[in-house]
Amino acid sequence: MCMNYELPSRGAKKSKQRDEISRIVSCTRDDPVTENVVYVLECRTPENEAELRKYKKNANVFVEYSKYDIKSLIAEKVYYVGWTNRPVGRIFDHLRAENEGAYFTKVYQPISIEEIRWFETKEAAKQAEGSVAGEYNNFGGSDMSVDLSAIETSGQVVEWSDIVAEIDQYDHPRSFAYSM
Repeated sequence: MCMNYELPSRGAKKSKQRDEISRIVSCTRDDPVTENVVYVLECRTPENEAELRKYKKNANVFVEYSKYDIKSLIAEKVYYVGWTNRPVGRIFDHLRAENEGAYFTKVYQPISIEEIRWFETKEAAKQAEGSVAGEYNNFGGSDMSVDLSAIETSGQVVEWSDIVAEIDQYDHPRSFAYSM
């Protein structure tokens, strides 16, 4: 029985990474024929704005902060949910953060495979992706929108620190799941 879903580090040898992902995928497989899956990756969660900036810099991502950056700063856990018909290769892409990896997992490094669900068809997997992400979004009914117009800036440009101060007022949700 498969019990360890922890992924090797991003810096580990490619062969070790691929072998471990293959082991995890194999022990979750319930049908030897189908390859259509929805997978859930737990990702590294930043402790604060400085750490988030470091994640983005390490990923060579120099863009403005996004709504999922804000949510990742206040969530206890961050997940990426995706679908594929080549599970080992796609999860490997996310872990390596190379060309084929999603932008989200370049910044928020996957640390473990939380779950893999198998589907008979590509269409069924695609359709299930959003609902699986919904299962992992646990905001307890909180409205996560940040009203930037309410931030007092005395006519100055809104700084990221102003946004962080504004979101600190929210109860911290247990999890946030991102899905394309």
